[in-house]
Amino acid sequence: MISTRKAALLSGAAALAFVIWLVIWTSAQRPGPEREIVALPAASEAILTGGNDPAQPPLELLPGALIDINTAPAEELTLLPGIGEALANAIVTYRVENGAFKSLEQLMEVPGIGVGRFDAVKDKICLGEGLP
Repeated sequence: MISTRKAALLSGAAALAFVIWLVIWTSAQRPGPEREIVALPAASEAILTGGNDPAQPPLELLPGALIDINTAPAEELTLLPGIGEALANAIVTYRVENGAFKSLEQLMEVPGIGVGRFDAVKDKICLGEGLP
């Protein structure tokens, strides 16, 4: 026969296990954060997607959107495939030191951007006013 104390411990453990299971199950049932399109200020030509928080940086480019390599800040340039923070800063530095890019191919003059990286981004960049 089970003592009263053991029975109380078993029922308490069962109740605790149920509460843990309930918390896990209900958290799995909640939908994830809603995502919506967030526009950048009018000065930016790129169309980006991000979360609901306008202060949150955009997460990715929308299909068909272009980034102006002559005006985009480093944060926006990091949205290009294969362009991390260091390369984005290198692009901005090159632009400051050498002036605006006159062709898309001139991007390969930035240290660290070769043919492979250029091929990955060439369809996602432009030289102003949304024109490639």
